[in-house]
Amino acid sequence: EFSNPRVCPHLRFYAEDNGKSVNQYFEARHWREAAHENDHQQIKLTPMAVIRGQHFYLYKLCLLQNGGACVPYEWFICKGKLHAMTWPVSIAETATLGRGWIVDEFKQFEISEDDFSVSFTGWRSSAATRGLPSPSKIIG
Repeated sequence: EFSNPRVCPHLRFYAEDNGKSVNQYFEARHWREAAHENDHQQIKLTPMAVIRGQHFYLYKLCLLQNGGACVPYEWFICKGKLHAMTWPVSIAETATLGRGWIVDEFKQFEISEDDFSVSFTGWRSSAATRGLPSPSKIIG
């Protein structure tokens, strides 16, 4: 159906958070919650989002506009914009593993597509990431 120009514009790939109003299946809260019951379900449905020409992936570290970093684990639409539920990360250094990232899966926050800055795949070529550990060096 992707190649059908009459159908493709009507396909929905992300769950939508419209508050209490539910007019379509993709607006239902249970669509988002069902994905959490099986983490692999979300990554099968919407593993990536394209934001300002960059590819941001679920479970891959990325840099935010404010200089912080996070790991997105869910994409959804809210008020017409793409949002992500994310885990915060921090830089840590250990004697055995060296300098890397710690993902705090016990905290979560929602961010808008406007807050994303550098994707996992664009990390090495971005001046904004100089001096930061590699995004693939998750040590905890």
